[in-house]
Amino acid sequence: MKMLEIYRLKKENLADRLASSQSLYETCSVINEAFESMTYQYLAKNGRQLEFPLKNAVDIARASFPLLESARKYRLWENAGAKKKRPAPGLICAFAGFALVFLTLGYYMFLYDIKLRQAKNWLLAVLAGCLLIFISGFMLFFRRKAKISVEISADISKALGKLEETAKEIDKFMDRYLQRQQRQQARQSENTDPQLMQLFSYLLEGKLSGDADFMSEQISLAEEYLGQHGILALEYEKGREAYFDFLPSRENKTIRPAIVKNGALLVRGLAGMVQQ
Repeated sequence: MKMLEIYRLKKENLADRLASSQSLYETCSVINEAFESMTYQYLAKNGRQLEFPLKNAVDIARASFPLLESARKYRLWENAGAKKKRPAPGLICAFAGFALVFLTLGYYMFLYDIKLRQAKNWLLAVLAGCLLIFISGFMLFFRRKAKISVEISADISKALGKLEETAKEIDKFMDRYLQRQQRQQARQSENTDPQLMQLFSYLLEGKLSGDADFMSEQISLAEEYLGQHGILALEYEKGREAYFDFLPSRENKTIRPAIVKNGALLVRGLAGMVQQ
């Protein structure tokens, strides 16, 4: 069963769960659970022997899935806005306006000999103006830092589409893996010679039986088999030193024959040699 087939069976339920997610973090949790569930079903249908390559494929898919990298970054921006400015300019402006109004009022009261009770209405108007100047100074020059926080959410249709593409990529990965396995098995079967396997079987039979004559017959068959493939088992004699390792001995003799094919050494032999 393919990963894409498993995904399509889950798609409707998965869409409902994604739609009901309250945040990007919940959306990513649903996607992670979907990966785990699909992996479990895939192995249940196709065998646990595929666990290692499938885990690699799923890990790669998760790493390349854009939403999963943002699971804990679900704030688009925060604390953005006007910067807090110093209140000094506003206060200075308000104080200057306040002083200007009162100095002007005092000057005209002194110039025209106006009594305080006669200037009552003027004084109230001046006080109101000063208050407005003070408030405007704060409004213009003293702004609090605006706190803005926006939460992003996933596009459900795009998330489902990306999951489907990911399931297809996992299937391609697993198909390539299975094809490599099949090619390796085919090569192994091609390299296995039935005649050689039969010969090994007879040699093992001779070992277990303890029959020396039977064992001797199988060894002769082994020599014939090697000869059919152009492979020679050479015993030691003068001129073949390059094919052998040597041990001290009371006489020159072959301990283990050298295996040679077309003059090329395959397995070095071992011989005993009298020390001069």
